[in-house]
Amino acid sequence: MCYLQIRKTLEFYEQLRQRMGVVIVGPSGSGKTTLWKNLKNALAKCGQVVKTYVMNPKAMPRTQVTSVAVRNGIS
Repeated sequence: MCYLQIRKTLEFYEQLRQRMGVVIVGPSGSGKTTLWKNLKNALAKCGQVVKTYVMNPKAMPRTQVTSVAVRNGIS
């Protein structure tokens, strides 16, 4: 892992600690999957269980995605 990936992973971790949910957005190949997998692996090494919910944003209308997220405590 390079310095930039470590920095972004730490920023992501801090955002998750401050908010109930965080959405990672960006173009294809920008490292979105790498980011959350790095954090999940690091927390697993510390003994923490991490639940992840991956949603395809094109699978349903935006209003429905938002209501599902709010209903599940993600906002």
